[in-house]
Amino acid sequence: MQEELGATIKEPVTVYFDSNPHEGLHDNYDVGDSLKEKLRCLVFIPIVSRTYCDSNAFAWQQEFKPFIAQASTGEFNLKVKLQNGNTASRVLPVRIHELETSDIKLFETEINSVMRPIDFVFKAAGVNRALLPIDTKEDNACHTIYRDQINKVANAIQEILFALKNPVKEEANSKEEHFSIQNENKHVIRRILIFTLVLTIAGLGYYILQKTVHLKKPEESGLAILPFTNNTGSPELDYYGVGMASEIRTKISTTNQFNFISSLQATLPYIKTQKSTKEIGEDLNVDFILSGLYQKAGNKIKVEAELLDAETGKLIWSIPFERELNDIFDVQREIAQAVLNKFSINTLASTLKPTQNLEAYSFYIEGYELDSQSNTLDSSVLKSIRLLKKALAIDSLYADAWAALVDAESFVFTNEPYNKQNEMMLTKYRNFVSEHFQGMWQKDIVDGIYTYRVSKHFNEAEKAFRKVLVHDKQNLQALELLASLNKRRFDFALAVKYSRDALTINPASGKDWSNLGEILLAMGDYKNALKAGLKSWELTYSRSSALDAFDIAWRSGEIDKLPENLKNKIPEFKIMKMFFDRKYSEVISAREKGGNWEALASLAYFSLNKEDSARYFANQAIQKNQTYALETYVLAGKKKEAFALIDSFFKHQISSGEDDFFMAHEKTATISVLALGKDYSEATQKLIDLNKELPEFGDYSFFNSPYFDRIKKEYPPFQRALDNVKRQPMIHVEEIIKF
Repeated sequence: MQEELGATIKEPVTVYFDSNPHEGLHDNYDVGDSLKEKLRCLVFIPIVSRTYCDSNAFAWQQEFKPFIAQASTGEFNLKVKLQNGNTASRVLPVRIHELETSDIKLFETEINSVMRPIDFVFKAAGVNRALLPIDTKEDNACHTIYRDQINKVANAIQEILFALKNPVKEEANSKEEHFSIQNENKHVIRRILIFTLVLTIAGLGYYILQKTVHLKKPEESGLAILPFTNNTGSPELDYYGVGMASEIRTKISTTNQFNFISSLQATLPYIKTQKSTKEIGEDLNVDFILSGLYQKAGNKIKVEAELLDAETGKLIWSIPFERELNDIFDVQREIAQAVLNKFSINTLASTLKPTQNLEAYSFYIEGYELDSQSNTLDSSVLKSIRLLKKALAIDSLYADAWAALVDAESFVFTNEPYNKQNEMMLTKYRNFVSEHFQGMWQKDIVDGIYTYRVSKHFNEAEKAFRKVLVHDKQNLQALELLASLNKRRFDFALAVKYSRDALTINPASGKDWSNLGEILLAMGDYKNALKAGLKSWELTYSRSSALDAFDIAWRSGEIDKLPENLKNKIPEFKIMKMFFDRKYSEVISAREKGGNWEALASLAYFSLNKEDSARYFANQAIQKNQTYALETYVLAGKKKEAFALIDSFFKHQISSGEDDFFMAHEKTATISVLALGKDYSEATQKLIDLNKELPEFGDYSFFNSPYFDRIKKEYPPFQRALDNVKRQPMIHVEEIIKF
């Protein structure tokens, strides 16, 4: 704008851009007086959006109306007679959205004339937004382009200034009067006050729509970066939007300036959301939201980013870019820098591009997104591994992809029976990362994952994860792993703390709520464990989250409180409930096909002291590879195989002696086999040893399972041992976690 004025008006004109009239105003200042001098200008240009015409808004009350009042009584009138005989107003509205009729009427009532704006509006099917420098006339239903509209504004200002300097004589005036007016006007400071400014910045190639929003300090603020909207018409390019949000977040978070930044996973549910900015802000507990859209034309990509105030939905600024597709990472960096500039934060540290190959980038983003949403060993984890390997086949030095692959592969390694080949593979991966990514956070995260899940040296793993947090205090992967690690060594206070930190930046993560549920279950806090389990269910509606919630519910005796949609997600829910309600005859008569009926029937027959029938259906369950494998092996008379199954899963997990979580579960599994095998005395002693060796363990509800009724009845010392279990004081979770 300033350049255009310089090319349009001969005499120097000072342009005052009021980026934030709240700036420097204290509570004891009179706002009107503070802005009074700023309003002593020749032309007032309000940028009229859908939110500008609000009689209660600061800009309306403290800028727009005062200027009209001042201009109407000052040395110049509000309305100016132009040289062509027409009349213009010194209020020159620039409209950036199509307005409601009521808003137009409100505006016209204040200026006491018809609203004649210069439009910077882009319209298309379902689109009503501000015009951008990159928009073409063909794409815009208004058939306007940004450069021409800037020129129109400059010409309009030139006409008004010329008319003020050379007033049209209604009737003949004396030479003396005319000379007096001319002389007076030569000393007028030609200031053009533009609130909520439109400012073209030469050489940077973007414009900013700046709102009069008072920005909180970043250290007091939460920021969410939503996946950018794919406006290309090609769904296969959706990953660009997720990738842009991910990279921008990473770059901003490494400055460690914001109080917190919502994780990528937390923002994924808001792709194509119908929720308002305020609702998203409340969901994610943030003050600002960065979002955007992108288009593709040949080898070029057009990106528009916008920063919004989450509470009001007001636009703080909007930035468009047009770059070669291969320069997408430069765009991400520039957007991140623009956000930091707005909050007066130092420039970004120099960072390498994550990869030079866009195909590798697309495989990584898709694989990372799948892996980050799963907390169980399911098809999504295995698919993510395949995608991450594709990314690395294209770019073997893609550090982010290595960090994600080691995380996913080690998760599989931990949740399956020990596999020596998989351990060797992970060792090979770790050595490659150590060799090629020295000094990078990805090396630290891989070191931590390996020493946590493979070599089982928890103290070393903790140091590595904390090193990552020095680089980026809001690295979600490190926070989640620290929560899990501290759960595994029964440091529940730290586990809950890190879960809280993860959920602060990722409140909509079913995975993180599920992790918290596991921690609380191990503590023996069934009430809050169920709350966490139900939160996970509400966010994912997955079968695994439904089963997890059911598992907690039967332990706490609250199966009936489970929501109907969760019950419907588990086809065998009715028969499972029959079993836990001790309705064994109903379980047996149900004879459902599929599910785990044979396994439950064998346990029901055992509870009814019908050993032969229990053995028969246990063998049927084993042949069908149903759940309750340990129990059915014992009931089928295959106790040796049951112990071998325990050994294959737990031996490696507890080899270092640091994994309290798996040691506790190895002991409870052993007690289960002994109880079902009627080795009552040994089962009782193992229960006593469990409480002595792992006093922090609090989940003894497992022994309330129906098939423990027989040992309690037939061998009373077991029940006495259970009654004498000493429990640790409970952590006040409600004071730490907001459910």
